[in-house]
Amino acid sequence: MDTTVSSHTPSSKSLVRMLRSGIFKALDILGLPSVLLSTKHGKGTVVLYHGVTSEKGTGIFNYRGKHVHTAAFAKQVAWMHKHYTILPLQELLTHPDLGALPRPPLAITFDDGYRNNYTDAFPILRETHTPATFFITTGFIDGTPLPVDTIEYAADTVEEVVRLGTHLKTLNAQEMRGFLQQVVTDTGRNLQEILNDSPYAPMTWSEMQEMERAGMTFAPHTVTHPILAHLDAQEQKKEIIDSYNTVKEHLDPLAIFAYPNGSKKDYTDDTVSILKEAGFAASLTTQPGVMARHSNMFELPRYTLDGTNDLYRFRLTVVGAR
Repeated sequence: MDTTVSSHTPSSKSLVRMLRSGIFKALDILGLPSVLLSTKHGKGTVVLYHGVTSEKGTGIFNYRGKHVHTAAFAKQVAWMHKHYTILPLQELLTHPDLGALPRPPLAITFDDGYRNNYTDAFPILRETHTPATFFITTGFIDGTPLPVDTIEYAADTVEEVVRLGTHLKTLNAQEMRGFLQQVVTDTGRNLQEILNDSPYAPMTWSEMQEMERAGMTFAPHTVTHPILAHLDAQEQKKEIIDSYNTVKEHLDPLAIFAYPNGSKKDYTDDTVSILKEAGFAASLTTQPGVMARHSNMFELPRYTLDGTNDLYRFRLTVVGAR
């Protein structure tokens, strides 16, 4: 496979990382998180995790920290309890007076449905009485690897993953299927064959039912995790509605949706219209920010917590400084 890399040398990349890390540490030491926390009164924060794991996996698994380390997650939950009022997502979105809460309100969400949400995150959430909402990609639960994981498993280098992943985001559903099949054919590495025994494994419905009985909530995140803006309205509707109906066969889903990828260019006015017509009350992006009284309920922001094993990075991300 073509492994074209960026113009940066490894040494220059390392220097940039060191400089950024030094800046973040300095801002944390100077107390910026505390300063910004004081501005969050009456405003809702939603944070986004993908996975929580202590597993190293093989090859370049978790090269960008998509799965936060289990020990780091425990510390993060403790910090959030100390500085925020952690609410179930549904309660955060419908609370009549967020300003009346003793600390700024916050809701925890997870996207996709990795098994480590059950094995690593759930025990910590249950032990600390912390609510969370899990947005489920139903085709993944039923055995189809997520597109980005298919590429990560097949690739040899981080640069290759970045290049292929960037291209993947330009494709419609049919093109994406063909592209992923070509990647598997070219490399001979088929994640689907080992999915359930790999670090990329999905949760099972019975595991999610156990979590629901303990107070966790669930909601749809499409069937195949496409970028909805690349689909026509009928294809978008099928991804959204089929995902919701599948979750409903096993659980009691919230009428809340999370856009795959989640930037402003990843969904359209058609997407929002489909959600409203289907009776959804809200949808979440991955655009950073806080929720205020007059926020658009179908473009709600979230802070993504990938790559936050260091507590100073986590704090700066949650308060909106990073």
